[in-house]
This record gives sequence, structure tokens and C-alpha cells, in this order.
Amino acid sequence: MPLTISLFESGFQTRQRYTHLQATPLLKNLFFSNANFRGLDEFFEILTNTKLLNEVASDSDSMFLPHLATLHFSGLKYKPWNIIPSLFPPDQRPPYSQYRPFRELKISMSDEEYGEEDYLEWDLVRQMMEIRQQGHVLAILNKYADCDLIQDSYDYYLKVAE
Repeated sequence: MPLTISLFESGFQTRQRYTHLQATPLLKNLFFSNANFRGLDEFFEILTNTKLLNEVASDSDSMFLPHLATLHFSGLKYKPWNIIPSLFPPDQRPPYSQYRPFRELKISMSDEEYGEEDYLEWDLVRQMMEIRQQGHVLAILNKYADCDLIQDSYDYYLKVAE
């Protein structure tokens, strides 16, 4: 049975969060509810900087969630869209490289609606669609409107191109 932790954000600082999560190296699934905490950029940056496991294997203090496969956020208001592609391992990998087995990111936004001004930039949409084509699960969902911001943004750009 994979190790799973669900956290309801209570406002503890990024350094505390990092210390607690680093103490659970076997963690495979991490779920955040009401995930509007300060330091989300720093959390994503730490995940990005530690995704290549060969680089950090010699220093066990720098290992961070080496088995993390699934990350879910619900109730997210903050929009960290630009850093999302860097969380996933690259499609083209150097020989003998070992990456965190990260394969699924789901974000459930707490916005009630979104419009054209909220669509993702085309380059970002293209990167996210490539991540999906590689077999990863990547979804930015609006729980109120029952829609996927990535797919809606992609469809918007297809219509504009017609």
C-alpha cells in the first residue's frame, strides 16, 4: 500500500512543511486541501530542483520526496501555472538518469468561473499537452464549472487559429 498523506493547510511555514515532508521519504501520494498557503512557489521550486535523483543521491539531506508520484491540490486560488511543466521529468532523458516517478498533478481551483482572460498562454498550453501525451495526468480543474482549464485554453486557441 503506497504511503499517502492528506494535509489540510493550517498556515505553517514553508520551512516547517519542508522539514515534515522530508521526514517521509517513502511518501508516494500527497494531497493538499484548502491549499492557499504562502510559499507555494518555494515548494514547487524545491520539487523541481530535486526531481533528478542522481544529482541529490550523494547528499541524503537534499533528497526530497524521492518516491512522490501523485500531487493533488484542492481549493487552490493561487495560480502557479508557469512552473508546472518543470515538475515533470523531461521526455528526453540522458542515459542513466533517474528521476522522481512523478506522474500525476491535479489542481482543483476554487474560482467560481473563469473567462478568456484566464486562459493559459499558448506556449504553456502546448507544454502541458505534451506532458499529457507522454502519459502523465495533468489537470487544472474548476470544481464549480466542471471544466479543465488546460483543455479549454487549447480549444480556445484552436478556434482563434481558424
